[in-house]
Amino acid sequence: MGKKYRNLFYKIVAIDNIRDAYKKAVKGGNRFSNGHLNFKENLEANLYILQQQMMKETYDIGEYYTFKVYEPKVRDIHSLPF
Repeated sequence: MGKKYRNLFYKIVAIDNIRDAYKKAVKGGNRFSNGHLNFKENLEANLYILQQQMMKETYDIGEYYTFKVYEPKVRDIHSLPF
């Protein structure tokens, strides 16, 4: 039988967890995108706004950006804006 986890929502929306997620997203190669640079200008305020939207369940995911990768085979890639 699998282990049950309870009350994870408040751990997920904790500001330290959101800050760690931001650091991991930046490490993934988005450091110099326009979306990241705009977000970084007011980093703490944006992280707080993100936390509040998640807690109020009003966070809206942006539109996907679709592009093709040809190596090693043709694939469609869908990514979200930063």
